[in-house]
Order: sequence, then structure tokens, then C-alpha cells
Amino acid sequence: MHAKIWATLPLAITLSFFAGTHLYSQSNNHVAYAKHHTVTYKRVATTTKPVQRPVTVAPTPAATAPVAIPTTDFAVQVEQLVHTKINAERSKVGLATLALDSTLAIVARAHSADMAKNNYFNHTNLAGCSSSCRVTNAGYQWSTVGENIYMMSGYKLSADATAQMIVDGWMNSPGHKANIVNTNFTYEGIGVAQVGNSLYATEDFARPR
Repeated sequence: MHAKIWATLPLAITLSFFAGTHLYSQSNNHVAYAKHHTVTYKRVATTTKPVQRPVTVAPTPAATAPVAIPTTDFAVQVEQLVHTKINAERSKVGLATLALDSTLAIVARAHSADMAKNNYFNHTNLAGCSSSCRVTNAGYQWSTVGENIYMMSGYKLSADATAQMIVDGWMNSPGHKANIVNTNFTYEGIGVAQVGNSLYATEDFARPR
């Protein structure tokens, strides 16, 4: 069950975010809200020794055609700014920066577009394909893969302010931050899609095999 937090605020809106939490704010009859989720998968090698707490990846459903939602200049700017800000957060704690991967970016954009078009918010799409499934279907050979997703609606912000709100939301959530500062990840792809006044962002992380 997701907790919901309602707040009636003046014109200046300050928001905090928590994993698994939907946060809403209201000002002058204008309602804006944002929410986010995270997930991580790790491949477990076959061995004769017992493996403690393995992570099992569900069978890969058949690939589905990508959703056609044009990427706007604004969305591309937000993607680039999120990537820059994510690497700034990693640098603050002495970690190597993540390189952008075009395959992961395509997967991330397609998932954001699919969520936007079909009005859902989940790591598993309506065809039953999880984040690891989508990355695998794209032909990416991975040893560890993770995903952060974010959705906001009702805000009218600059590209930089939008990217900062996304990154701040993730960094203020232990699960999302764990993905961002995970030393196993070496690459990422960012995908942003807009439908009406709603914006969806997907961040796919990976370490290739």
C-alpha cells in the first residue's frame, strides 16, 4: 500500500519524496504531484554451492513494439540534465561517473513513453515485461541491471528545475539513491516522455557482462 501525503501550500512549493510514497501539493486550485519507484536485479551464476538470497529474474515475455511518442527538445534537455546531475551526485561520494549507453536510453525512453501513453506507473509494463526483461529484449548483455522511475503532473518548470526535482526525489529516497550510488553500475540511459501536463522519467542502470 502506498502512503499519500496531502499538503496545502502557498505559491512557493517545496516538496520532499520518499520511496513508495505519492506526494501531492495543492496551491490556488492547482494540483501537482509526483511519485517514483525503484528496482534492481543481479544475475546469479549457476553453482554447486548454495547461493544465499538469489535474485530470480522472471521469464522474458515476447518483445512488444515500441510506443511511438515523439521525443521533444524539452524532454531531451531534461534527459541530459538528469544524467549530469546524477553523475554529480556520484562524484560527491567519490564514485566514478556513469557513461551514457544508447541501448539503455532507447529502453528507458520506450518505457516512459509506454507509461505515458497507457496511463500506468510501474516497472513492469502491461505486457508483463519487467525492467530486466526489457533490457534483455533489447539485446543488452548484463550482469546487473536496475531502474528508477518518476512521474510528475501539473508542474510548469524549466528543464533544469524539472531535472533537479527528479534527481532530488530519487536522492531523498533510500532505494533510489542506492541505485544511483551503486558501485556495480557503470552505464545508464535516461528516457523522458510527456503527455499533456504529465512527465514520465525512466533511468536504467547496468553493468555489461
